[in-house]
Amino acid sequence: MCVHGSDVHRNYCVPDPVDTTSSTPEGPWKHRTLLYRTPESGQGDLITYNAHAHPQLADERGWVVSYNVNSRTFADLFLDATIYRPRFVRVPFGDAPGGG
Repeated sequence: MCVHGSDVHRNYCVPDPVDTTSSTPEGPWKHRTLLYRTPESGQGDLITYNAHAHPQLADERGWVVSYNVNSRTFADLFLDATIYRPRFVRVPFGDAPGGG
């Protein structure tokens, strides 16, 4: 399983963490599944990126996935210090391939 927040085939950020699977580390990657819709996406100049699964934090409630938020407008970061920091969400196992 690979969790990512950018389209690795088109090389740009996409707003929502997705999961893909492969039987080998180099791919091909298949079964693209949306894991979560980031609420920050589409809010002004905010962008979300760098999604990662944290299997060491998984439990019966599901996976823990983190992602980062930033702004395309540098001044936004001084106006709202809560923008530039990671977010953590729990994704139920049934929402990810191989999860149940």
